[in-house]
Amino acid sequence: MPNSQNTYQFGLEPMTFINYGKQARNGNVDAIIPISVGIEQVQDLESQWDMKDTIQPLSMAHINFTDNPTFQFRTKTGAGAVCNITRHALKQLGLYIQQTGLSGRKVNPYQLTEALCIQDDEYRRIATVQWSKMMGEINKDVLFRSKVIDGVRTITSIQSVQYAPIRDSELLLKLKSQNPQLQFVGATINSISSNYRLIDGKAKLELRKPCDMYDIHNSDGGLRELLAFYKKYILLCTNGMSSTSENLAYFNNRHYGDRDLIIARFGREIEDFKGVNDKLIEQYEKARAMEIDNLWEIMDYRLNGTLTNKQMENANIAFNSNLIASEKGTLGHAIDTLTLSAPASTLFNIESESFV
Repeated sequence: MPNSQNTYQFGLEPMTFINYGKQARNGNVDAIIPISVGIEQVQDLESQWDMKDTIQPLSMAHINFTDNPTFQFRTKTGAGAVCNITRHALKQLGLYIQQTGLSGRKVNPYQLTEALCIQDDEYRRIATVQWSKMMGEINKDVLFRSKVIDGVRTITSIQSVQYAPIRDSELLLKLKSQNPQLQFVGATINSISSNYRLIDGKAKLELRKPCDMYDIHNSDGGLRELLAFYKKYILLCTNGMSSTSENLAYFNNRHYGDRDLIIARFGREIEDFKGVNDKLIEQYEKARAMEIDNLWEIMDYRLNGTLTNKQMENANIAFNSNLIASEKGTLGHAIDTLTLSAPASTLFNIESESFV
């Protein structure tokens, strides 16, 4: 048996190529890099990938499951080069060849095929024939995106022909054209998605001092839509622990249509982010200077019935934590408590208005 259950890999898992930011969060100013340097690193990676988008009929696709799955275009007169294929792309392909059961519900063959292929070669040969038959019956053009990963051309996603994958470098160049002083404080890039965190070059990543942050999420493989968030970022501790505010502004766009129009809209929305939280910062700085006696007793009274017992317990732990950014006994201390204990469900204006 060429591939046992322990070694058989049903499609390539996502691979991480850049994971940057821990040193910056640890307070190492030298680890913060200008956006121009970050763009060069991203462009170098994109060049290595040599990304290609190919529109072909799904009926021309062939998956060979007899070894670790491989992909190939086939016609009556010939066959294309053999490529690797990712698990993510196999899942997407399964959606196109779903079969309808007696109940009328469509069934994706992906999970059953995976469970059988890891058993033995016979199941893999059967799956190869089954998928070939199912794909051969689909009269539909699709977009096959591929990248060179570890020296091998690899199918990373299979989308509709209307899908508009956008290079990360194009988004970052748009950001740079509007704010060339931006700096990278974090970046995570894998084979199907990416996340970038940038702060204004005029700001410094200092302990317990809030700064503006752009949080950009992209995927050229259909994992998520294009997202951009504008938020407040606070480094709470030199071990890298941080806190972010609720999103002060955000942008989202599906990867469908004209990619140039999507990038242009991204640029316009990002431009509108500027200055959106000037009032917020002014209020927060005032709150950090406003002393309040018996602060926890007031918080306990005001929040009783608003938060659950578990949320109040978390708030009490946060209230006494050394990770609070503001001086103890101030309105800022109350805001930091709620932000630290429940960042996903609290807004600054709600927090501040609750105690004024």
